[in-house]
Amino acid sequence: YASSQKSVPLLVIGFPGSGKSALLAYFTRHYAEHYPESLVLVYFVGVNPGSTEPQHLLSYICHELIKLCELRETVPDNPDELH
Repeated sequence: YASSQKSVPLLVIGFPGSGKSALLAYFTRHYAEHYPESLVLVYFVGVNPGSTEPQHLLSYICHELIKLCELRETVPDNPDELH
């Protein structure tokens, strides 16, 4: 699926505790190992308080991009300050 040329979303659904997060964690780790030139950002909603808030997702993405791309940018500590 991930290495195909199709650009359609993949939806993983299931009951709580059925292994959705474990499956996606395995997939992202495996994909990153086999395609090291790809940028893989992993974010699980519901794992931490506030993880469902768009500001937290945006802050996470910014911090990961700064780290992985070795950028010299800064991100405000308060997600509400993100513009």
